Amino acid sequence: MPTTSWNANPRGEYWIDVSLGGQHFSVLIDTGLIDSRGQVGFSIDPTLYDRIKQAGGFRSHQSHSRLTASGQISVTESGSLDAQLLSPPSRIPVGPVVDIYVFRGAAGVPDRVGVAFFHLLRGCNVTWDLDQRLWTINCP
Repeated sequence: MPTTSWNANPRGEYWIDVSLGGQHFSVLIDTGLIDSRGQVGFSIDPTLYDRIKQAGGFRSHQSHSRLTASGQISVTESGSLDAQLLSPPSRIPVGPVVDIYVFRGAAGVPDRVGVAFFHLLRGCNVTWDLDQRLWTINCP
């Protein structure tokens, strides 16, 4: 079973590598990034989102309401595309390719990945070694 790992940075954040629509992204694991339908797995910079949209990279679009960090409800759009983990530093694909929605995020907010993406990684196992500050995934 292929294994890949990421260490927490000095601030305790876990940044992982993914391919979204064929483009490499480093995204922050954000367990608070959820949507009530369980369809949205990522939030990316609005400029990057718009670039993918203009290039025809999304298969479909939806509007989503979301709760901001300040407690306000906002409406944003999302588009679906293929996503897959990439092993650092080689960027070799790991695990299944999944079809998932990506939010058009807010400017200045890091690109993030939420739990909906991980729920789609069927057959994979995730281990968080909190003592070693290591996030590891094993996929068939």
